[in-house]
Amino acid sequence: MLQLSHSGAVRLIDRLSADGLVERQSGRDQRSVSLVLTPAGRAAAAAVLAERQSVLDRALSGLTAAERRSLTPLVEKLLAGVSAGRRSADHICRLCDTSACPLSDCPVLE
Repeated sequence: MLQLSHSGAVRLIDRLSADGLVERQSGRDQRSVSLVLTPAGRAAAAAVLAERQSVLDRALSGLTAAERRSLTPLVEKLLAGVSAGRRSADHICRLCDTSACPLSDCPVLE
């Protein structure tokens, strides 16, 4: 999704960990590590989603509720059309709010 090499990903996680945003925990086996957001990491993620929502609200502010409802299936169709599978969906959806658009109902993965 981020198109980083393994060493680049490790350096990124090192920086996020040093900033107190993620912590490493034991994975399912000895070969893996799980990454878990800290409270500060959850707050930072929430701030990103809030800013994303603010931008979307401004962009849609000129539309009525009915126009917004009409726009939704059109945008879903456009998103499905620009997706070429899971890899591109991960890139398109990297800032998705999964509480608003759960993966089970993702228009990009249809």
